[in-house]
Amino acid sequence: MMKAVCALAGAVFVATPAVAQRAKSPAEATVFIRLTGDVHIEIEEGSGIRQTVVREHVDIGSGSGFVISPHGYILTNDHVISGEQLVVAKGTGQARATLTVTAIHVCFGAEAAQTHGLVAPCLPATVTAADPALDLAVLFVGASDLPYIAFGDSDVVATGQPVEALGYPFGRDVDVGRGAAAPAIVPEVTLTTGAVSAARADAAGDRRYLQVTNALNPGNSGGPIVTREGFAVGVTRSKLKNAEGIGFAIAINQVKDFLESRGLDQAMPVRRIRSGTFHNLETKGIAVQMPAGFADASPTPSRVETDPGGDVVLRIDRVRSPDGMPIRRAE
Repeated sequence: MMKAVCALAGAVFVATPAVAQRAKSPAEATVFIRLTGDVHIEIEEGSGIRQTVVREHVDIGSGSGFVISPHGYILTNDHVISGEQLVVAKGTGQARATLTVTAIHVCFGAEAAQTHGLVAPCLPATVTAADPALDLAVLFVGASDLPYIAFGDSDVVATGQPVEALGYPFGRDVDVGRGAAAPAIVPEVTLTTGAVSAARADAAGDRRYLQVTNALNPGNSGGPIVTREGFAVGVTRSKLKNAEGIGFAIAINQVKDFLESRGLDQAMPVRRIRSGTFHNLETKGIAVQMPAGFADASPTPSRVETDPGGDVVLRIDRVRSPDGMPIRRAE
């Protein structure tokens, strides 16, 4: 056998810094979403008498979301920003209420708004993309250099891994200490701790939802599920009715696919990297799986290095054998 010393000194990914930095804490980039619109109620009594009640420009709902790009893009659920139709029956009569959204506002906490120079804590938002089937939506606000929550990898999240859920359960109703002043104030973000209890796959076998034990309530929808390191691995969507500790979040890798399908990955602070094929580098006696689209550009026998001109660089340094011969496989 021919002796060879092959020491892996490092495998380094280097990314260029984004215009804005990641949020110091996920709470800084978690936003309160307020909906205003019109309410149209049709009341039909058992005797055939009908009444119509219309209310315009009223608060019709709220939810949660979080900043995913420093350029003003906010992620939430589609059902958070959509209208709704409700039917309530009593005896032989029924009432049908139609809620139509006419305006969406994204609200930051007072401290975050002041720190980042926002002209007002609540900014008007427009819908950039929405998918009712996935229950995902992206909003846009006219602000820049916003602190954002970076994405993690939901495919590697393990059962039992601690996670935190952030959002605004029950909206302004939780600000019980402020009383009548609450409608003019953005509520404090709520954080609950828990863990991933299961991963739920779709028909194709892909990880679609993360089941979590965090306390979730109406208003949490659209908020982030983050790891202890602050990376988003899910988007809160729902919970089982009449059950505690059984909530569901859309896996963040589903969000990545959604953003790419809408061309919004270009607005993200970092680009997505996927694993490529194994490169068999015979002259260097090594096989390595590089990210898709990457190739070795180093002429040095003891180094593997991708093109240094890109935003991300992979580099592997090794030491030569003591006799100074090039690195070879042991046979």
